[in-house]
Amino acid sequence: MDMLFAIFRRVVKREPIGAPDRLHFHQLMMRGLGLTYFNRTQRNVTNPLATALVLPMTAVPIIAAQFLWHDIGQSAVALLFFGALFIVTYRSLFIVILHRASTRHQRTAAKTSPVVAEPSMTPAE
Repeated sequence: MDMLFAIFRRVVKREPIGAPDRLHFHQLMMRGLGLTYFNRTQRNVTNPLATALVLPMTAVPIIAAQFLWHDIGQSAVALLFFGALFIVTYRSLFIVILHRASTRHQRTAAKTSPVVAEPSMTPAE
């Protein structure tokens, strides 16, 4: 599903289908973990953790396929269900990453920007 979504993204952007991007599901998961629970330098933790979290998401559709291979109707429903679940999860993860990144950027900017004191307001006489 992720591969088809990557091809779709590239076609929409009019980029070559084989062009690299950093929007694959496991990369978003890794970035989300880095922004939420770890810092950006802890890739040695976030990469294996993202893999461990993505593994059940790939195993469940494969297991379902083993039980539904003989019924095309149920297989189609399962495909639509898991496809919709992937899209909802991907979109939610993308939104969380954008929100966390902008919050982190605002905190960093607030720490590095000089504080300008407001002139004291005195009542007009």
